[in-house]
Amino acid sequence: MKTKKIYVSKSIVLRHEIHPESYGESLVVLENGMWTDVYTDENGCLFTLTNDEKLIKYLKVNQKLDEKMVFYHERIKVQSVTNDDHQLLNEWMRQSLFYRYDLVKDSQEIVRRLISQSQTINSHVFIVSNKAKFAMIRYIIIETIAIVHFEKYNQEAITKEDINSSIVWIIEYLKEHHLLTNILFMAMEYDWILNEVYLKLGFIRNNIPNVHYGLNGIYIEYTYEYTL
Repeated sequence: MKTKKIYVSKSIVLRHEIHPESYGESLVVLENGMWTDVYTDENGCLFTLTNDEKLIKYLKVNQKLDEKMVFYHERIKVQSVTNDDHQLLNEWMRQSLFYRYDLVKDSQEIVRRLISQSQTINSHVFIVSNKAKFAMIRYIIIETIAIVHFEKYNQEAITKEDINSSIVWIIEYLKEHHLLTNILFMAMEYDWILNEVYLKLGFIRNNIPNVHYGLNGIYIEYTYEYTL
């Protein structure tokens, strides 16, 4: 059978894995347990090249449009990241003290893949806004634990109330959509406002920090636990 190009709906992807070959982009585990390698097209959609008849049949039966979710909570708006956010995310990552994409030659490609791999059954990336877009919330589910990163960028547009509303919203969203026992919130040491918000919400901080070696030095990250 000839190799065919077929699109892979993000709604049937359980998770992404690192591709073992240098030319590859990502390996995905599908909802039915099958594996395949995927690539991102110019529109941010995932596709695979395969001659596996069973895989082709499964993917054709499960062709769905990628879902864009939009929510409102108090004064904030939360929506799924899309290909339209590519330039914004690239600018945010270039400003970030941790990511420092201004030092990376292929930052546009990295952001393109981040967006295309942002949505699976067990993960999602959201953009948060009030009058302006100011932050990104991303999470991943591992068994019964959710790991959440709240990353704020547009400092002039954001307030502590906006951060608090965002955190309260993601807790309710996760409780509604996933069966969980714990939610872990991550915060860089230098982001004292986010650390303060987590403590005021009553989250328990693990004082054994994570250490990251970034492009611009060593970074300390704390974990805050919320038990359901």
